[in-house]
Amino acid sequence: MCGASVVVAGGLSFVVAAAAQFAAARAPADLQTRLMISTAMVAQWIMLIYAVSPYNDGQYMLDVHMLFFIMMGAFVAYICPITVLFADTIVFFHHLIFNFVMPQLIWPVGTITLGHFLLHCLMAVVTTAISVSLALAVRRSGCGEM
Repeated sequence: MCGASVVVAGGLSFVVAAAAQFAAARAPADLQTRLMISTAMVAQWIMLIYAVSPYNDGQYMLDVHMLFFIMMGAFVAYICPITVLFADTIVFFHHLIFNFVMPQLIWPVGTITLGHFLLHCLMAVVTTAISVSLALAVRRSGCGEM
C-alpha cells in the first residue's frame, strides 16, 4: 500500500477549497461557481481516499468510496444537470486513469479486474442518470429556479 502524505492531502484540499470559496464569493449563482465547487468536492473525496489508503491495509478506501453517492445527492441540490454530469466526468477519469496507472490509490488490493472496473462504471452511470433526471424534474416543476 502506498504511504499517504497528510501534508500533500491537506495542502491540495486547502487549495481546491480556497478556489471554490473564492468562486462562490465572486459569483455565487454562476454555473462556473457550481462547477468549481463540484470539482472541489470531488477533489476532497479523492484526497480522503488517498489519506486513508495506508490504514488497515486500505480497507477504509472502500468506505470512503461510498461518499461518491452522497456527493451525487448533494449535487442534485444545485438543480443543475451540468454540475452533476461534470462531477461524474471527473470521477470517471479519476477511476480510468488511476485504475491503470496507480491502482493502489483506488483499490485496497492494488489490483482489480476489468469486470470490477466496468461494474463500478455502470453503477456511476446509473447514479448519474438518476441524479440528472431528478435535477431536471425539480427544475421543470419550477420548485428550484436558479
